[in-house]
Amino acid sequence: MTLPFNIGIFVSATQGALNRLDWFELGAGSISKTAAFIVMLMVASWGLIALRKRFIFWIVLSVNCILGYFLILTYSRGAFVALVIAFFSFIILSPMRISMTKSIVVVIAVICGVLFSNVVGFTDRMGKMICLESSSANVRYDLYSAGLKMLTDAPAGFCEPNTPAKAYMRWYQRMYENEEYNTLVNSHLEFLNRHGIIYKFSYILFWSFIFSITFSYKKSILSSVAFSIWIAFFLNSIFSNIATFWIMWILPILYLILVIFVNRGKFLDKRFYYTILSIFIISILALFTTSLALNRDVNLRFQKDNVKLGTSLPSEVFIYLQNDSVLGRKYGLELIDWIKGKNLTVTIGTQPNNSILYRTMVVAGKFNTKDILKSNSERYVFLNPTFENEKDLSHFFKQRKATVIIGEVTDFRNIQLWKEFFFKYKNTNTRLFLLNSVGTYIPDWTSYIEDELYEQ
Repeated sequence: MTLPFNIGIFVSATQGALNRLDWFELGAGSISKTAAFIVMLMVASWGLIALRKRFIFWIVLSVNCILGYFLILTYSRGAFVALVIAFFSFIILSPMRISMTKSIVVVIAVICGVLFSNVVGFTDRMGKMICLESSSANVRYDLYSAGLKMLTDAPAGFCEPNTPAKAYMRWYQRMYENEEYNTLVNSHLEFLNRHGIIYKFSYILFWSFIFSITFSYKKSILSSVAFSIWIAFFLNSIFSNIATFWIMWILPILYLILVIFVNRGKFLDKRFYYTILSIFIISILALFTTSLALNRDVNLRFQKDNVKLGTSLPSEVFIYLQNDSVLGRKYGLELIDWIKGKNLTVTIGTQPNNSILYRTMVVAGKFNTKDILKSNSERYVFLNPTFENEKDLSHFFKQRKATVIIGEVTDFRNIQLWKEFFFKYKNTNTRLFLLNSVGTYIPDWTSYIEDELYEQ
């Protein structure tokens, strides 16, 4: 029988200088999932106190000490923060009162945990995060701020192959950073940015319901544990993309079922629905206001097939792109850097608007001849274009002003076809340039747009 996780207590994964505990061995993000699962096990165990047996407290404390030991070995700062907030939520909301002796024992256990954390270097790792000296924490800040911007930059969301992570690396990541990501390392932002408005609102409504149904003014042990475990789940999902792993949902859903039964009377109280609506509206306003307020060098608007940069209408420049091999993976960042400070709107995509007369159209790599023939632009710049359909191209080049730029370290046959074409159909409106020592990718490709736009 294969288990969804490794029950061996010393299974670990090496990251940098740390040997971090990993139960699931799922690759990237697995350690965070391990830490989040441990936290939810700890919180879930607090529900045993509802049995009101004298020995239960000591069993729960022992279990939490063991699980706390494992949690420290994960070195997960986000999980630790989630645990602390969940613990204080439980203390505030639960009716439990413990004796002085038990309180002292809990304090001693916490001190021992801190001392152990200090010995293994976990407290040092926490300190770097607090002092903003942690590279992983700083990266998360960049990812999360970009994820918030995407909420209004791309209201329809991203779906395969254009995932939120790919959008981040192309349009929001710092130019000098080359780290690659599969997700935004945040379950909430990942889901919100993968889907459109209806799904966005449904997701926020779901969490509004969760917190409304689990929160109870009557100080119930089960309600307080349910609220705390969903708080832990929510916070862990902020710090990592854990919600995609089905095991994470087992304990929260179990407590949700229990608390729905315990708090079933809420469904007959209209105040319950007012609470859900209030949380829903406040959350939407907070998220989208924050998204709009975040600083941007250039306004971005992601549409179905195109990305629009700038605010003026209509677009003066259209960049026809079938793949990113010619412009590079970070063509978005290069384009943003080029357009900053210019009163100019650029659209990049696979389908030009034939009703617009562009000042410049850039065609990168392979193109659909019909798309280009139907387009309207004062000037055309072809970057490493694949030669196609001589008859159509000859008619096109006779009527349009165009420049063809090809790297000399590319397909020799393609270069020869373009040379022969220009020799045969040469006119004053067209030019062919070969770039020395340049392959498929055209370095500093935005400069060719500028030359075309501002020549003479």
